[in-house]
Amino acid sequence: MADFFRTPTGLHIIFVIVALPPLMMIYRRAGLAPWGALLVIVPVVGFALSLAALVGQRWPVLPARRKRRSAG
Repeated sequence: MADFFRTPTGLHIIFVIVALPPLMMIYRRAGLAPWGALLVIVPVVGFALSLAALVGQRWPVLPARRKRRSAG
């Protein structure tokens, strides 16, 4: 089992597990369907495809967050 994660397929699976949740949040924040982040599953070019979809997208402007005052 440990040898599986040393193969390119195993490394790709680990990369997808790590990269998919943040990409889905980025897609949601950009106003796109978060399922577009599933392009990262495509080996070799998937990450580039998922980022290319974000590059051409006009992002909505969100209001600035207020800074919290520290209690101390």
